Amino acid sequence: MREQAGLKKLLLGCGHEDRKGWEHHDLARHSDHVAVGHDLEKRPWPWDDNSAEEIAALDLLEHLGDTVAFMDECWRILAPGGTLTVRVPDWRSGNAWIDPTHRRAFCAQTFRYFELGSEEWNAYGHLYTTRPWRIVFLDAGDNITCVLRPVKA
Repeated sequence: MREQAGLKKLLLGCGHEDRKGWEHHDLARHSDHVAVGHDLEKRPWPWDDNSAEEIAALDLLEHLGDTVAFMDECWRILAPGGTLTVRVPDWRSGNAWIDPTHRRAFCAQTFRYFELGSEEWNAYGHLYTTRPWRIVFLDAGDNITCVLRPVKA
């Protein structure tokens, strides 16, 4: 997606990372670079529909209780053609269980439940959400990195 005027790049759960050109979010405004302090367990999130061209959630989703609600909010906020990059620990990795605030781990197939037309979507995913995605990149190791695009008309 080409950068469109007025669309944001959101870094959710930024921690201490400070990316130039991105709007930084964390649970609280603990640093000057954090523009938005918000608990992502509380919905709706404080961004408008179709207001972002890119969302990055690196080492964040494993801390949240509702994966489907997270994906649905990202879908709502992303403009058509936008991308969501998620990095989570693989269930077999020590990274998944070392942090006491991790609520769950993932496997590479987890994101297929959100992918329109996949076997997982056809079996169950469409029952969980009406907001489908396309996976454009998936890499699994100690961490799983997945890049998705929302399927919007």
